[in-house]
Amino acid sequence: MSLIEKGKFQKIVFIRPNVTVANVPEIGYLKGTVEEKLAWTLGPFYDKVGGEEGVRLLVEQGKLELVPLLFIRGRSFDNSIIYVTEGQNITSEIAKLIISRIGENSELWLNCDIH
Repeated sequence: MSLIEKGKFQKIVFIRPNVTVANVPEIGYLKGTVEEKLAWTLGPFYDKVGGEEGVRLLVEQGKLELVPLLFIRGRSFDNSIIYVTEGQNITSEIAKLIISRIGENSELWLNCDIH
């Protein structure tokens, strides 16, 4: 967030694969908007920016964009931090797709367990 406040980047593009945990039952269909369906992925931001209200403000200010992998094709993210969490759950094909979305003055930050 400090890099955005300093003007180095315009926003964080947050991508978290919606892969379930092995041996844990799925919760089924989630009602609501795309944002409501992705809300469960935002725990890392809730912890750092003041909970749901902080995240809502960042989204409204254009400093945080939630992007489901399903809708990433055709996008190009300029002046952004593309932050992928739980990266161990993506395939090499998905990694290539994400890398190809990195636009001018953007960086890819991949948070994952490499083991």
